[in-house]
Amino acid sequence: MGLTLKACRQMREMADDTGRVLAVAENFRRDSMNRLTKALIDSGAIGTPYFAIDMSVGSSDGAVMHSTVWRAKKEQAGGMGDAVSVFTETSIIESDHTLKPMQEVAPGLAHMYDHRREDGYSTGDSVEQTAADTSFAVIRFKSGAIGQFSMTDTSHGQRLGISTNSGSKGILYRPRSLSGESPRIALREGTETTSDALLDLVPKFELDDTAATLWNGERRLSGYDLSFTEIDSKILAYEYLRLGPVPQRPGPSLRSDQKKA
Repeated sequence: MGLTLKACRQMREMADDTGRVLAVAENFRRDSMNRLTKALIDSGAIGTPYFAIDMSVGSSDGAVMHSTVWRAKKEQAGGMGDAVSVFTETSIIESDHTLKPMQEVAPGLAHMYDHRREDGYSTGDSVEQTAADTSFAVIRFKSGAIGQFSMTDTSHGQRLGISTNSGSKGILYRPRSLSGESPRIALREGTETTSDALLDLVPKFELDDTAATLWNGERRLSGYDLSFTEIDSKILAYEYLRLGPVPQRPGPSLRSDQKKA
């Protein structure tokens, strides 16, 4: 939400003072497959959660990640979530990057976002990285579970991505967000469950009214086959729709002679 608690409090106070709606957009959280993943964990499908591992190792080959400058700037970046304790080692391994065309760096995003321009930067400019490009963290959650989070954009020649939740009964493999792929559960006795069979483990799971409307009226999904453009549009629409009607500021009052006119 902000780089400091003070900044967060200022945002909350401003919302209270103006009557505006304050919301933090966590788009991956609202992917229907991530909702299913949470429901499976909450239902005890893998038993008592022990630990989670999330690794995202890749490289933009010297370019600004996703061709979006804000990802390289500390003052525009975000933070980490709710936990009892966090120990993190971060680093800026490569400080010099080049702002290359989005079509070249992240073609999957270009169709929707290539029109966006960030003030002060043009294609071909050098960009100094001030936000960490590498982070290794160990997180202790209130439940007692442990999380290990690793992310870097400086792994040239190797890409690795995995997200798992391990428990007393087995392990849950979380699919890539916004991919439509189904989660997969492997239990300690050797059985595996995925796709529609997962829904039998969570008979009460269903998407809320807003999500169901966006996902073509379907409340119980175990996967979907849509383009990135469609998926991203639905997730963004969800964020706005969940806010409800946004109050409008009253316009300037009119003088009596203006009202007559």
